[in-house]
Amino acid sequence: MTNAVKYRHGIGSLATAISADTRAHVIGELYDTEKNYVKKLGFLIKRYEQALRGPEFSSIIDQSLVDDIFYQVPDILGHHERFLEEFRRRIEARESNMCVGDVIYNFVSDPAVLGSYTSFTKNWKAAQEATKAAAAAKPAFADFLVAMAREHPGKMDLKALLISPVQRFPHYEMLLKRLQKHTPHDHPDHALLGEALSKAQEVTVKINDHEKRALQQEHQQDILRDLEAVIEGLEGLVQPDRTFLQVDLATMHSALGSRKDRCLFLFSDILVIASVKRRTGALKKISNCPVTVLSLAFLEVSKLKLFKFIALDDLEIARSRDEAIKKLLKEIENLEEDLQTVQRMAGFSRALHTPRPSVEEALHDAENAVRKQLSERQGPDSILNEVELTITTQEGVENITFLFHNPEKRANWEEAFLGAKQKLAMSADRRPPPEFVRALPVRKTRAGLQFTCAAATTGLSVHNLRDVWVCNSDGYVGQVCVLSLHPEPAVACCNGVCNARILSIASVAAAQSLAAEEPAKTLSRPPSTMTLRNRVRSSRRRLPTADGGLEQLVERGLDSFKKFRSDVGRSATSRDDSDSSDDDDDEDVTCAEDSGRKRRSESLPPSNNIASSASSGAAADDGDARRPTMWLGTEDGFIHVYNCSDSIRIKKNKFKFQLGSSVHSIIPLDNRVFASLASGEVVVFTRHDDSWSAKVDREVVMVSSAAAPVIKMILVAGKLWCAAANTIKILNTNTLQLEHSFTVAGGEGTKCGGVTCMVSAGQGVWLSSHGSSIVRLYHATSHECLCEANVSPAVTKMLASSPGCDDIIRQHKLACLRVTALLACKDVLWVGTSAGVVLTAPLPHLPHHQQHHHSHPHWKPHHSSHHPASAALNLQAVPHGHTGQVRFLTCVELTPEARPARAKSHSRSAASFKSKDSHPAGTAAPTKLLVISGGDGSEDFRNANASELAGRDDSTNHLLMWHV
Repeated sequence: MTNAVKYRHGIGSLATAISADTRAHVIGELYDTEKNYVKKLGFLIKRYEQALRGPEFSSIIDQSLVDDIFYQVPDILGHHERFLEEFRRRIEARESNMCVGDVIYNFVSDPAVLGSYTSFTKNWKAAQEATKAAAAAKPAFADFLVAMAREHPGKMDLKALLISPVQRFPHYEMLLKRLQKHTPHDHPDHALLGEALSKAQEVTVKINDHEKRALQQEHQQDILRDLEAVIEGLEGLVQPDRTFLQVDLATMHSALGSRKDRCLFLFSDILVIASVKRRTGALKKISNCPVTVLSLAFLEVSKLKLFKFIALDDLEIARSRDEAIKKLLKEIENLEEDLQTVQRMAGFSRALHTPRPSVEEALHDAENAVRKQLSERQGPDSILNEVELTITTQEGVENITFLFHNPEKRANWEEAFLGAKQKLAMSADRRPPPEFVRALPVRKTRAGLQFTCAAATTGLSVHNLRDVWVCNSDGYVGQVCVLSLHPEPAVACCNGVCNARILSIASVAAAQSLAAEEPAKTLSRPPSTMTLRNRVRSSRRRLPTADGGLEQLVERGLDSFKKFRSDVGRSATSRDDSDSSDDDDDEDVTCAEDSGRKRRSESLPPSNNIASSASSGAAADDGDARRPTMWLGTEDGFIHVYNCSDSIRIKKNKFKFQLGSSVHSIIPLDNRVFASLASGEVVVFTRHDDSWSAKVDREVVMVSSAAAPVIKMILVAGKLWCAAANTIKILNTNTLQLEHSFTVAGGEGTKCGGVTCMVSAGQGVWLSSHGSSIVRLYHATSHECLCEANVSPAVTKMLASSPGCDDIIRQHKLACLRVTALLACKDVLWVGTSAGVVLTAPLPHLPHHQQHHHSHPHWKPHHSSHHPASAALNLQAVPHGHTGQVRFLTCVELTPEARPARAKSHSRSAASFKSKDSHPAGTAAPTKLLVISGGDGSEDFRNANASELAGRDDSTNHLLMWHV
C-alpha cells in the first residue's frame, strides 16, 4: 500500500469517525431538546393550569378562559412524553447500528399528533387574547403571571411558553436534516431518517397552513368588527365562517323619485346595504376609526346606517347583460318614435288657424320630457350601469335596482356577486353533520296518544327563548305538551285542550305595532314561515373551505378597500347634499293599497260560526289581547286560540272559531291567517286592529271540494300553494283568486294518494304524496318538476347496517315505506319516513330563472320516458331515528333574542318595500337551531345492543333533537 493510499484511507477513517461523533452529538441534542420541551409543557400544566383550576384562583379567572388558554396543551404533553420515553429506550439500548428514524417517523406521522398541533395552532391567537383580557381584567392574575415567570428556570413567561409548540416542528426539521447529513448512506438509519424528514416537512407545512389560515381568519374577523363598528344598527356580523368580499358605492331610486346613496357590502353569504348620510355641523373626528375598511376622510363627513341585509340565497340578478342591452335599445327606439310623434303633433298644432297656446305648451312640455328621457337612456347613467336584483322569500318576490358609476364597476360587482353565490352553492356538501342532542321520552297520560303536529311559539319566554308546543291525540282528546328549552330541553307540562284530534298548529305573531314597542318580547314570524333574518343566519354555515378559497377572498376584500377609498372620496364631494342628507332613508318603501283587492264571501250567522270559549266571556285587557298566539285546528271543525305565554295547565283558550269542517292546515301571513277545511274551502281571517278576537272579519274561498280537500298549505314566493289530492292550486294572497294549478308528477294513476307533505326553500318546493317513498322538487315560478328522489336506497342501507334490526322487521318496514314528514332548515332538507329513519340532503340552489336550474353541483336531472326529471339527490340517513314512524319534523331557534329597533330586515310586498315602521326589527345575528323529530320510540341504528332493548320503549312517544 502506497503512502498516498494510506493517507486517503486515514483521512476517510477520520471523516467517518468525526461523522459518527457528530451523529451521536445530534442525537443527544435531539434528546436533550425534547426533554427540555417536555419540561416546558409540564411547567405549563402543573404550575399554570392546575394552579389556576384550584379554588384559590377561582375568583380571579373564569374556568372557560383557562380552557381557552391551555387548549390541547395536555394532549400535546402526553404525545411528547410517550415519544421521549421511546426515544430514551432506543438510545440506552446502545446497539451498534442504532436507528432512531423509525421512532421519529412513528411520532410525526401519528394523526393524533397532527390533530392536536393543528387545533392548538388554530387556537393560539385566541389563547393570547384570553391571557391578555384576563390580565387586564384582574390585576391578581397579572401578578400571578409575573410570579410564575420568575419561578421558571429560564425566566420564560406564559407567552413564551405557549409559543413553543408552534416552533417545535420546524426545530425537528432542522435537527433531522443535520442528523441525516452525518449518517452514512449505508447505515440502516439513513433511509428511515429520510422518511421521517419528509413526513416532518409535510406536517410542518400543514401546521403552517393552519396557522396562516388562522391569521387570515382573524384578520377577516377584524374587518367584520370594523364594519360592525361603523355601520349603525348592524349587529352580529362577526361570524367564524363569514368573509368580506368587497364594498361599492351605488345609488338607488326612492319611491319619491330622489336618488339615495347606498354602500353595498358584499359578504360570502349576505349582502348588507347601508344608507349614506352627510354629517351635519362640525366635522366629527373618529378617534378609533377602522381605517383598514373605510377612508378616514369619508367617515368624517358621512355616516353609514343599516338599510337592509339579504341572504345571497334569496338574491338573483333579474336580467342578464344581453337582456339589459336589448331592453335599453328597445327603450331608445320607442322614445325616438315618441319624439317624432310629438314633433308631428306640434307641427299640426302650429298649422291650426286658431291659436291654441295651451295645446302648444302641453306639446312643448311633452317634447322636453321625451328628450330628457332619451338623454338619460343615452347618457352615462344608462341601464348599462344598472343591476336589478330579484329578492325571493316565502312572503313574496321583489325587485331592487342599483345604479353604479360606470359599466365597469357594474360588471365587476356582478362578477363578484355571481362568484360568491357559486362558492356558496358548492360549499353545501361541506357543512358539518347535525349534532345529536338527546332523545326525550314523552310519557302518555292516556293509552293510544300519538304525536300529530308541533310548532315553536312566536312569543319568547322569560329566558328570551321560544317554547315548542307538541300536539298528541288518541282520536278522542287533543293534548298539548309544552317543550321548554331552558336550561335544557324538557317537557314543562302536558294538558288536554279539546275533545278531538288536533290536526294542525301555527304560531301567529303579535301585531306589528306591538312588535315595534316590545321587540324583546315578541318575534315577527313563526318558524314555519322563516323570515329572511333566519335565512341570513343559516347561510353563514355553508361557506367555502377549499384550499386557497379564503386567501382569494381576503385578497379580493383588501383590493376592494383600496378602490373604495378613492370612490368614497369622489362621492363625498360630487353628490348633492339634498339627496343623501334626508332624515329618513326609508321613504323609498311604499305599500300597495289593500282596498278593493279582497273578495268578501257571504257572512255566516254568528251563532253558527263563532263560539266563544268560557274564558272569552270577559274582555281581556289590551296587553293580553295583543300577545302572540297559538292556533290549534281540530278534527271537529274548531280553531282554538291561546296566548303563547299562557300556561295551558291553568288557562283556557282565549276564544275559538267554529268552522264546521276539519281544519287541516293553518298559515299566518302578515295580519291574516289562512285555514284550510275538509270541505275544500280556505277561510281567511283578517286582523284590522292590534289584536285578535272571536269576531274578526273572515272570507271563504272555495279552492277545492270535499272529495279532494286541501290537506296542506305553504307560502311560496308570496303565493299560497294548496295541495288538494294530486293537484297543487296556487292562490293569490292579495286578490284571493286561484292563479294556476298543476298535477303532481307520478301521482295520477298510481297507488299513491294525494300530496301530504310540502316545504319550500328559496325557489324550490319539495313535496311527497301519501303512501309514496319519493320526494319531488318543483320550481316555485315555472312549476316544473326538476328532480325526484326515492328514499328507499338510503333507508335500506341504514336498516341493513343496523345490528339491532332483524330481517322480519326490516322487510316489513321496507314493504310499506313512505315519506311522512319534510322540513327545510339551514339549507338542508330533512325527510322523515315510516321506517323511523330520518334522512338529510343539502338543498340545491335554484335561480329565479328556471332555465338555469340544472347548474347546481349536487344533483344532475335528466329526462326520461317515465319521469319528467329524475336525479340522484344525496340523501344520507342520520344514525338516530324512531322505532316506529316519524310523525313530524320542526325546528326552533336556540339563540336568545336581542333586537335593536332600528335594524331592518326584508319582508313581504308585491313590488315595493315597506316603510321602516312596518318592518320588524332584525339583524344578521347568529343563531343555532334545534331540529326536533317526533315519533314512536327511539333507536340508535348503530347500537349493537339495540336488539336487547327492542320493544321496551316502542310505544313511548319520543322527541329526537339535533343541533344545526
